[in-house]
Amino acid sequence: MINPNEEHVLLKFLLLNPQQFASIINKININDFQNPKVKYIYNLLLDFYKQKKIWDLNKMNSFLTKIPESKQQNVKNYLNLIIKKIPLCQLLEVDDYIQRIQKDNSEKEIEQAFKATSLFETPKDLMRNILNKTIFNPSKNGLLGFDTGFAQLNYDTLGFQKQELIILGARPGVGKTTLMVNLAINIIAKNVNSKIVIFSLEMSNTQLILKSLSSVSNVDMRRLQLGDVSAKEKDIILDTSYTLEQLQLFFDDESSLVSEIEIKCTQFKQTHGLDMIFIDYLQLLQDKPMDKISKKLKQLAKKLNIVVFCLSQLNRDSVKSTTPRRPRLTDLKDTGNIEQDADLVLLLYCETNTLRDKVTYSNYELIIAKNRNGISNRNYQLHFNNQTQTFTEKKK
Repeated sequence: MINPNEEHVLLKFLLLNPQQFASIINKININDFQNPKVKYIYNLLLDFYKQKKIWDLNKMNSFLTKIPESKQQNVKNYLNLIIKKIPLCQLLEVDDYIQRIQKDNSEKEIEQAFKATSLFETPKDLMRNILNKTIFNPSKNGLLGFDTGFAQLNYDTLGFQKQELIILGARPGVGKTTLMVNLAINIIAKNVNSKIVIFSLEMSNTQLILKSLSSVSNVDMRRLQLGDVSAKEKDIILDTSYTLEQLQLFFDDESSLVSEIEIKCTQFKQTHGLDMIFIDYLQLLQDKPMDKISKKLKQLAKKLNIVVFCLSQLNRDSVKSTTPRRPRLTDLKDTGNIEQDADLVLLLYCETNTLRDKVTYSNYELIIAKNRNGISNRNYQLHFNNQTQTFTEKKK
């Protein structure tokens, strides 16, 4: 049972943080609540969760229509009361509890819910963590994060590291999505047992897997789409398709809100494990205001201990420029607070500014515009094979 004086705090926390619902759904039963109003509201949230719908405070009116009319006003008044009156410090204590309850199912833990022990870490706590990650467990491959498949990028970033928000920006049509798919395939192939989810708000799942198949098999994308392949290429495609089927790579082309992505990732992390997500792309996310999106994505990376890799368009002034130029970090202004929130910002550049060039190979540059954990202001030369949708590193 939950302390009657504390159950309303939990309810407010869930109303404001729907992504945390998956963390406690199997830990707390509706009968653990004693206040009938809390039971009504919790049951409604449970229905929304089972239907994979996202709630927020603006949808409370639709919630109330499911409550018997005689009780609607009482519940509505109660909602307004808890939303306005419960202080932030109590919600922080609940957040601390939610993190702990995922690791401990004991009755004692549930009884002691919302009694936070400490909101801060000490130098002793932090130092132990640092030493365990460095001198006591030195890196065996010279990386702290995931191998990207690009040697120069690995060297300067030490790999894509968990809890990082990584942004890849470019003008439209330059090949952001293709490079994203290449990176996802590289990472999951080189980091055995890693689990990656790609959230695509632009292309369908079928289009993304087709890009993957062309890139890995090295078979012309156009001929692959038409089925115009030789017997040898057919064997290669079948072998490649089997290889891709074994990868723990997952696709989602339906989510359009950060809150939806967060709920799905939380559930997936708990049931299967999760290491990294890709989002294509930031400006298609429907969350408002725009300047809060990158902050939410950074919080998601930290909360789930995963890498969040998000594509981004450049701002309008950069896109409207008639003379192609190398993009800069400032070109991400007016696209939210990416400059401040991102740990790593990569910019993709091509002089022709198109993937529809008749030339099979084009020269591209990958620019490290920001790197909070390593070297920045570095440029790498990349080759792009338009026929097979593949980026490769140009050796010095």
